[in-house]
Amino acid sequence: ERIEPRVVDDRVFHPVAASEQVYYASSSDDQVYCLDAATGAIVWRFFADAPVRYAPTVAGDSILFGSDDGFVYSVSGRDGSLHWRRRVGPIDRRIPGNGRLISIWPIRSSVLVQDGVAYCFAGLFPSQGVFAAAYHVSDGAVVYQRQIDQSPQGYVLSAAGELYVPTGRSNPIAVDPKTGSVLRSFDGVGGTFALVVDNELVAGPGNNGSLAVSHRTSRASLAPYNTDADIDA
Repeated sequence: ERIEPRVVDDRVFHPVAASEQVYYASSSDDQVYCLDAATGAIVWRFFADAPVRYAPTVAGDSILFGSDDGFVYSVSGRDGSLHWRRRVGPIDRRIPGNGRLISIWPIRSSVLVQDGVAYCFAGLFPSQGVFAAAYHVSDGAVVYQRQIDQSPQGYVLSAAGELYVPTGRSNPIAVDPKTGSVLRSFDGVGGTFALVVDNELVAGPGNNGSLAVSHRTSRASLAPYNTDADIDA
């Protein structure tokens, strides 16, 4: 069976909008852009040292995002000036990746902001170290940086006092936002997208485009959906 790439969600830009401005990240030129929503003109752009793969997060005047350079950034939504940046991994070690030099602990998750704290995840291979991290949005002060055994890739969700994190080819996980510890993992098909609806977690897409639905707290598998299957008329 052919194994298709799953981490392809950065092949298009993921925009977010706030205060008459549009923000998006580009993994092709390592920049985060701010556009005037009315005219499309570039208001500012910020260079990271490696690709930025997920949409930035707007938190007041702060725009937060992670990069393959291993840093999480907070910049001004008004002019793009740097508020702070923090390295999530233990040291600044670089390796070749997709034709670039990237951190051995790239940030392959979105940055989720909740109650003044920014949450993100870094790392590719558990054997080399994968980290959950939380920082105060106001000044970047570290709440925690701790090693975990899964490799998050995708948009981080929050529901009922927990974080839900896709993990690429592995199954999504639930994380305690207070400590960064992994609470449980779910059966499923992997993928880089997830959705929480009431007590259900929908995750995917799998290698054949499928989605999996699990109970959010019991982890019970509820239903699989093969989105590539032919539908009889």
